[in-house]
Amino acid sequence: MTIQHLTLMILPIAFLIAASAVTDRDPMSPSVLLPASYAIYTLMLPISFIHNSTPVSTLESSRYMLAQVAGTTGLALGWVIARFGKSIEGKVMHSTERLLAATALLWIGLSWLLTILQIVIQGWGAFLAMLKYGSERYLFYRDLGFLHLSRDWMIFGLVLLAYVIASGKYGRLNCFYRVAVPVAVSTGVVWVFMSLLSGERSALVRLALMLLLVYHYTVRRFTWGNLLVALMLLYVPTALWGHVRGDFAVYGVLRTVQNAARLAVEHPSLLLPIHYGEFANPARSLFYLVNAGGSFEPWLGLSYLRLPLQFIPNFVIGGRPPTPAGWYNSEVNARLFASGGGTGMVTAAEGFLNFGYVGVVAHMLIMGWSLNTLYRSARLGQKSIPSSSAILPHIFVFGYVVLTGMRIDVAPVVKTLFFGYLIPYYSLLALAGISTGRVVYFRTRGR
Repeated sequence: MTIQHLTLMILPIAFLIAASAVTDRDPMSPSVLLPASYAIYTLMLPISFIHNSTPVSTLESSRYMLAQVAGTTGLALGWVIARFGKSIEGKVMHSTERLLAATALLWIGLSWLLTILQIVIQGWGAFLAMLKYGSERYLFYRDLGFLHLSRDWMIFGLVLLAYVIASGKYGRLNCFYRVAVPVAVSTGVVWVFMSLLSGERSALVRLALMLLLVYHYTVRRFTWGNLLVALMLLYVPTALWGHVRGDFAVYGVLRTVQNAARLAVEHPSLLLPIHYGEFANPARSLFYLVNAGGSFEPWLGLSYLRLPLQFIPNFVIGGRPPTPAGWYNSEVNARLFASGGGTGMVTAAEGFLNFGYVGVVAHMLIMGWSLNTLYRSARLGQKSIPSSSAILPHIFVFGYVVLTGMRIDVAPVVKTLFFGYLIPYYSLLALAGISTGRVVYFRTRGR
């Protein structure tokens, strides 16, 4: 890998981020954060190659560069189509503060119910094994099926309560909800502690990112400088946690904090993204595929056609075909994958697996267009009806996809978004119909 190849990858993505920042003027919009996330997940691998003097041929480097730039091109086209395309028209559901609070309490309660079912089905011993970082946790979650949605339902409920509080709606709640909301938040603190015991990272980062979005769109807009500081305050503890998370269940809070502080002082270079496997490892899938030659047959859209199978329980169809990430991890390290591990799969690699370089462009174009269109619709609804909760779908979808969706294939992302966030959000419809007998919508139209 050469500096020239790296520069040719950095320049297009940097230009895209700068152009979208000037045009949209929202530092937390998908047009800014999505390319930034793509850059981190695709550039850390070549940077680590250069830093570690890893022998990579010019041809291998050129192939990876072409695929990475193809993904940048797709994101740019998706943003342009969404930003400068035709005006959008939609309906914004009218959600009262009591309806929002009731929905949040419902799904936090269901989250704890699923946690209890996990203990009943898997046994207390298996549950305790999950509360300790290691491959046992991944195997535990893999065997849970729909029960693993307890994490996302908890995040959904906590973020929804944060929105109720941050938007000033909490003061208009009656006495019951004023007591129930703090109780629910306290159970969320217990869940966070349990997540730390199990070495959880992605779910906690997802929660933190969604809370930042809530603050940005309901309390006070971040400036570019404030956002950079906020993201660094999120990144540094997360990076440290990635190195010491196995200590928490063994040594406790104080010892873990001491180990993290010692690591930061004695080995600060470990905080750099190139030493953080979260970013570099998923990109290895793209590097592997573009240089695999004829060692695999193109899927020709098969991974997308199999998406509906993700919505059918395993016991109904007797086991699903492998997803792209599952196939890739079983190919490169079958033993690690069988033991519950894996290295992720950067989402652009799924496009290449199906249709080569053209597939990368199309895959990232659809991703960029859909997220930017949802953002435009949500912001339009929020501006048209400030008292509405129109921004919430964007917070949940984008807060999940911008990081988690960048490091894995489409199937698990769509499944978790649908069952973990969209169904809970649109349960507002059912509760509104039950409580008032009707659902009130506001119509919006604009750019």
